[in-house]
Amino acid sequence: MANTIIKVTPSKTILAPGELFTVEIRIEPAAGANVYGAQFNLAFNAGSLRVDSLVEGNFLKQGGATSYFQPGTISSVEVKNVAGAITTPGQSVNAPGVFAVLNCVALTAGQSSSFVLSNVIVATYDGVNAIPLPLESPVITQMVVVSSWDLNFDGKVDLADMVMISMAWGATTPGREDVNADGVVNVLDLIVEGQHFLA
Repeated sequence: MANTIIKVTPSKTILAPGELFTVEIRIEPAAGANVYGAQFNLAFNAGSLRVDSLVEGNFLKQGGATSYFQPGTISSVEVKNVAGAITTPGQSVNAPGVFAVLNCVALTAGQSSSFVLSNVIVATYDGVNAIPLPLESPVITQMVVVSSWDLNFDGKVDLADMVMISMAWGATTPGREDVNADGVVNVLDLIVEGQHFLA
């Protein structure tokens, strides 16, 4: 029988400084495994992101179950002692779902972060005791913070970024090419980009 899997997945993997994003902690129970509760710690690079809050996902609430959720404590380098358990007697979950969601902000350009899980338990219940389920190695996606002016996410501000602005010239519903965020792509964006050239 395959083991239960935990996945750590940012909503975006390439971010600009100040950009908001989430990180989901997803649990995928092994076939035939009934889950009654879980816990984890998650460490990260303090230079790349800040966790502003942590909320419960839908995992333990499947099938109308009620749950108790402990959001743990948040520091500059980790979230610690996050835990939750089903409070509907006799009810468990066996379908994949999001156990917790971290609300984050990207920080310093050039920084990246892997996420390191520890103190992980996903447990079942045999009518008398709670029993940890066997776990696979976690699936963890890294995130990176790039310069706001690195429009093509290649790690540098250069001619390719200037060309992207030129290709979007005149757009009034632009994306990242509207570098100064005034609602139109024009020479003002080229000037700002030029001042960060090869930065």
